[in-house]
Amino acid sequence: MQYHLVHLNEVYDVGIRKENDGFIVTIGDKEHEVSELVARENYLTFKIGDHRQSVYFAQDNKKTYISLDGEYYVVEMTSPASSGSRVAGLQQENSIASPMPGLLVKLAVKIGDTVKVGDILAIVEAMKMQNELRSPIDGRVETVNFKEGDQVDAFQTIVEIEAQNTQEAQ
Repeated sequence: MQYHLVHLNEVYDVGIRKENDGFIVTIGDKEHEVSELVARENYLTFKIGDHRQSVYFAQDNKKTYISLDGEYYVVEMTSPASSGSRVAGLQQENSIASPMPGLLVKLAVKIGDTVKVGDILAIVEAMKMQNELRSPIDGRVETVNFKEGDQVDAFQTIVEIEAQNTQEAQ
């Protein structure tokens, strides 16, 4: 099977093939042996070499949204018609978007707030897992597009930040 993996606006080709008691996963030109795969609804555990890994995921009609070690990925099935296409709408430098469909359970900022890189801006709950969405830049909150309790779709911008002008700060 062939897939596209999208992460931070980069698209990677991924291949998966069954081999012996496990799978070989190819990402770009690197192969990884995967074994001891246990699948539950929206949750997987497996081993890559001696390292045990857990993955949470959600799906819609076209994509699978994956959370792995605090990073978020989007996987699309490759078809001959769409091969080589890129996915638009991923997080931009001055905004924070939901990595997957979910419920906005906490909005930690309001318009005008000053934020630093790494500050928690919002928490989106998907598949009983809470995803902390953090500021990618220092700046001031310019736009808040949702309120607590709203449902958000994947890649919808929740908060936009005006970058801090380094000359003003001096």
